[in-house]
Amino acid sequence: MVSKSTICVAASVALLRRASCLTILPSIAVAEDLRARRLSGAPLMQPEITRSIVLGLPGNRATGPHVRRAVEVMLATTREVVASGSWLEGRWLGD
Repeated sequence: MVSKSTICVAASVALLRRASCLTILPSIAVAEDLRARRLSGAPLMQPEITRSIVLGLPGNRATGPHVRRAVEVMLATTREVVASGSWLEGRWLGD
C-alpha cells in the first residue's frame, strides 16, 4: 500500500484523476468532476466529519489592497457556494 498526503486540494484532485486511489475531500472540491463522471464518489455517513474554516488576518499591522481584495473574493465566493447549495455540507457562520 502507498500513502500520499497533500495539503493542496488541487494536487489531491489531480492525483485522483491520474491514479486509482481513494481520498476524502469536500464534495465542492470535485463537484464538476463528479458531474462529468471523471471521478466517482460516495458520502461518508458514519462517523460524521465536521470542520471549521477560519480566515485570520494580522491584528498588529495593516494589510495591503491585494490582501483585502483576495479576502473579499474568498468571502464572496464562499457565501455564494453555501447560499446556492453547491457546497452541500457548507454552513455560513460569519458576520
